[in-house]
Amino acid sequence: MRTILVLLVLFLAGCQELPTEAYAFEPGRFDPDKVPGIERLDAAASEGDIDAQFQVALFRHYMTGEHKKAIRIFERLANAGHLESAVTLAGAYRNGRDVAVDYDHAAYWLERARELGSESAARDLAAYQAFQSHQEL
Repeated sequence: MRTILVLLVLFLAGCQELPTEAYAFEPGRFDPDKVPGIERLDAAASEGDIDAQFQVALFRHYMTGEHKKAIRIFERLANAGHLESAVTLAGAYRNGRDVAVDYDHAAYWLERARELGSESAARDLAAYQAFQSHQEL
């Protein structure tokens, strides 16, 4: 969830005018069509831009409450090498956001994110593995 919020803040920081009412995180209240530049993201996503596909899934599905659909898209993107999708999936499985809490799946996606270059995922994975080792004692 922290990753989603960081990505949203980073995206919004680059926007000129922000209709505040559009960003309330409540299913049914968030209107992705009010996101500045969403049409460009849609076009880039349809042309195969993997970063745009992630952002479209974030705004059009995740932020509107269609978490399961977003999770499926994030899985496809993470398997294709998209770092933010792998990190997002790790958080989803760790926190149980419309998927069952599953620490092994979270560790799997942390490993994938580490492979894709995320230092924070590498640290989180090491901490998880240390915890697992301690539990086995």
